[in-house]
Amino acid sequence: PGYRLVRGVRAAGLKITAVPGPAAPILALILSGLPSHQFFFGGFLPGKSKARQDMFLQVRALPSTLIFFESPRRITATLEDALAVFGPDRPAATARELTKKFEEIQSDKLSSLYQYYKNLPNPPKGEMVLMFGPAPKQEGADPIDYMEGLLIEALKTSSASTAAKAVAKHVSQPRSQIYARALELKKNAGFNL
Repeated sequence: PGYRLVRGVRAAGLKITAVPGPAAPILALILSGLPSHQFFFGGFLPGKSKARQDMFLQVRALPSTLIFFESPRRITATLEDALAVFGPDRPAATARELTKKFEEIQSDKLSSLYQYYKNLPNPPKGEMVLMFGPAPKQEGADPIDYMEGLLIEALKTSSASTAAKAVAKHVSQPRSQIYARALELKKNAGFNL
């Protein structure tokens, strides 16, 4: 239940830190404010975008907080890949320079975290841990709805047909169903494509 305490302290506008343990992923998890009762540690993320997205696709449905190491110079590109797979509202956090003078923890929705790093004048420096909150419960949900974040991102730069084709590579639903969902999203969200 410690993550609730971390959230409460942050909400009160106070800084929080912890005594370091033997591994950065655990310390990062403690400070992130993400659920800590179950987690998955994925190690270092691949350097290529497609390989990162494939890794995220493999673990996106886990009911655990996901923890990875990432290079600060790639963090913006990695968060963009994560947006395509997890969608904009997935809770996420980064921990940088843990136990050092310039320790920094950023916790927010994935879309906000991406914007934060995208708008930095220079890439951050130091060791970095990247975390994503557990998958939302999808009881009774349409599997196409689960891919809504991926479709929305694809529709920002592509036609409904092209977006559906791209998403079909990552899901088991028929492309015709994905295309129908893309058309519905395009109409409801007001995409001008």
